[in-house]
Amino acid sequence: MFQSQLNRPAAAGAPESGNQAGRAFREVRSCHWPLPETFEWKGRWIRNWFSNFEWHSRPIRLPYAEDIPILNVEAGFQGVKASDIAERRRIFRMEPAAAKTYGRHGIQSFREDWDYVSIAAMDMFCREKWQPGTPEAERLLKTPSPIIEFNNWGDTRWGACHRTGRGQNVVGLLITSYKVEIKKTGRLAPGAPEAHWRERQAVLVERLNRISLLLVPDGSSRPAARKQEPAAPRQASFFFQTDQDEGPAP
Repeated sequence: MFQSQLNRPAAAGAPESGNQAGRAFREVRSCHWPLPETFEWKGRWIRNWFSNFEWHSRPIRLPYAEDIPILNVEAGFQGVKASDIAERRRIFRMEPAAAKTYGRHGIQSFREDWDYVSIAAMDMFCREKWQPGTPEAERLLKTPSPIIEFNNWGDTRWGACHRTGRGQNVVGLLITSYKVEIKKTGRLAPGAPEAHWRERQAVLVERLNRISLLLVPDGSSRPAARKQEPAAPRQASFFFQTDQDEGPAP
């Protein structure tokens, strides 16, 4: 059962004024992440085992969609872009790729405050996926840090470019922070209720920027030289060989 007390979607009105709104709209810093020599490929796309497209073992259920077990983060994340519950429920049932396409181009009731709550929404769904005791969390605890969501489709907000290493790597930083929290506390707190997403996003942006600064202090460090990209996809490990302290637990 989904742990947060989320009863109804928050009103999707215009962004609030004042310091809190400006603080919530701040972005996570972009920097150059060290590139590995090789990636794991699935067809023509880079595959990350921790991707939101991967089906996970722990169903996520929302109070207004108890009958719909959400089994991939992408469908949940794209669904809450809509303010209409019926439209959300349709998206929750979609496979990851279909949900992403619909979330980008098809939503009829798109919430106007999305820029102010998107990271908090991602955090809410990801925290449910990475709960201790799940196969995903067990693998995460054995995986060297940091987690970097390299991709070859140009997403430099949630991940980083596989050619330059440049990106904000928001998903990777979130997952890295979960690993620290689980190691230090033995648990992973639930995400914020939807009514508090704006305040939560402000906190998350500051936290992820602190972690990013610890991992890449100057923000402009050039990526290590890579071997030429393979002509055909091949399987390879893309995790770093050394672990490190990613910063304070949330």
